[in-house]
Amino acid sequence: EILPYNMPHNAPIRFNYAEYNENSLFLSAFHIHNEIEIIYVINGTLTCRYNNKERILTKSDIIIFNKNSIHETEATKETKLYAMQIPIEFFISDNSQLLYALTDTIDVLYFNEGNPEYEEIKGYMEKFSLHTQKEEHPSREYTLGYAYLIISFLKKINMISTFENKNDENIPKLLPALNFMRENYKEKLTVLEIAKTVNFNTNYFERLFKKTFNVTVVEYINTLRINKAVKLIFTTNKKLTEISDICGFSSPAHFNMIFKKKYKMPPSAYKKAKSGTT
Repeated sequence: EILPYNMPHNAPIRFNYAEYNENSLFLSAFHIHNEIEIIYVINGTLTCRYNNKERILTKSDIIIFNKNSIHETEATKETKLYAMQIPIEFFISDNSQLLYALTDTIDVLYFNEGNPEYEEIKGYMEKFSLHTQKEEHPSREYTLGYAYLIISFLKKINMISTFENKNDENIPKLLPALNFMRENYKEKLTVLEIAKTVNFNTNYFERLFKKTFNVTVVEYINTLRINKAVKLIFTTNKKLTEISDICGFSSPAHFNMIFKKKYKMPPSAYKKAKSGTT
């Protein structure tokens, strides 16, 4: 049984309490979220599968799945847990959203009593749950306040890195190029046409982009393409060759190589996981 807590209508956070009785076995097959998801196991056992790994969580363990992280969860009898989903877009600026895909963020983090940061995230989850249980209609200010605390915590442990605190005069100069790539990554882009959006020659543009963001222009475009491909794999029945073409990859082989570099397995493995085949 999943019981959603009341949240203020203008605070886009979801917070659920889930309890699985003696006769139930709950499997949430491989899926992704547009939000960051935090799961706190109150009691029982929760099996989490991600990145070709399996981790078993028990009482008081916490796991955090980043936005677009592919995962599966399975709860056994007498398992109780809290699950919070936070859309980071609500908490960061428009420019930072453009830069989010540039960051080398962490897909999944696991916490138990042996982790230095465990008590902090556990405290946020417990205090938030207590408040929402006491208050029939929690205030927007309290709800968003705790969400901001959790976002700050995730930034501190490098699960979110948005360049918000980076005082770099080059970023405003490059934002038109970032916008152009985000809107046109499905096309066969060249560095020359991207550089023209900011009136730089290609050599200078490539050097400045790499210096500013620590990734190349091509790596950024491939990140945008892979993010879109993952969503298509998990939300449609399109063939991988079709997805490769839709997302702008030069060939299925190129798509396979880039996907495997990021997720440590080919896209076909994730497609099989989605359909439940082996």
